[in-house]
Amino acid sequence: MSTEWHKLIINASDENQKEIISAWFMHFGAESVVDQEDHLEVYVGNDEYESLINAINENNIVPIDSWSSEKIVNQNWNAVWESGFNAIDVGDIHIRAEFHPPSKKTEIIIQPKMAFGTGHHNTTYMMIDWMQNHDFSNQSVLDYGCGTGILAVYASMRNAKLIDAIDIQEEAIENTHEHFKLNNLSEDNLNVYQGDLDKLPPRKYDIILANINRHVLLDNALNLKEKLEPNGILVMSGILEEDKELIMETYTKEGLDLKDEDQKGEWCCFRFGLKL
Repeated sequence: MSTEWHKLIINASDENQKEIISAWFMHFGAESVVDQEDHLEVYVGNDEYESLINAINENNIVPIDSWSSEKIVNQNWNAVWESGFNAIDVGDIHIRAEFHPPSKKTEIIIQPKMAFGTGHHNTTYMMIDWMQNHDFSNQSVLDYGCGTGILAVYASMRNAKLIDAIDIQEEAIENTHEHFKLNNLSEDNLNVYQGDLDKLPPRKYDIILANINRHVLLDNALNLKEKLEPNGILVMSGILEEDKELIMETYTKEGLDLKDEDQKGEWCCFRFGLKL
């Protein structure tokens, strides 16, 4: 568990520029990006900080004089997120924090702390958008890289019969349990694990949700395939457009077929099934 974090302040006000910079930082391992009026706040764990700084210097994504950083210890992340977290609609779903007024739509209530997944990032948006048009009744679901647990929460709302959620960050484990309680959902069919796929029980899933970075997706193609039921579907995001061909090639070689895809901004969302 990271007890120390680094906050990078990136000076930017143009919305298109912010989207590109946010995508780039998430691609290279940032935990969260908060959009403020005239800058971005990028949060990265102590273990990933050095490699992220090296990537900044090597890729020249942001000018050397346009950003600064400071080390911070774990704090009241609710207050941090409150400052930049606005309610958002994804189709018929309204995602908000406790301090936002309620909506007449189906709601998911989020207190994200330092875990990733609020619906604001294009990757989470596309995952939720797909989920609201898919039947989860009596389906077994794996939320791989669960972050806030938002996808597991919504799978439960859509009557999944079993949900396994897993993440390497202790904050994500805590956040997932908290969000089930916050959304008045039973945890009888929920199991939350800390670690990687080898920590899961030996079972297969009807639906695998993997909103995670491309390095993890590339390293775990075979493992995810082996976790998928014969007629199951693997839904993944966290993939930049420039990595699209590499992801498709890797998963096709492992015996999966691309069934469908979406794109929002620079980010892609793929649906794979096993070759039958």
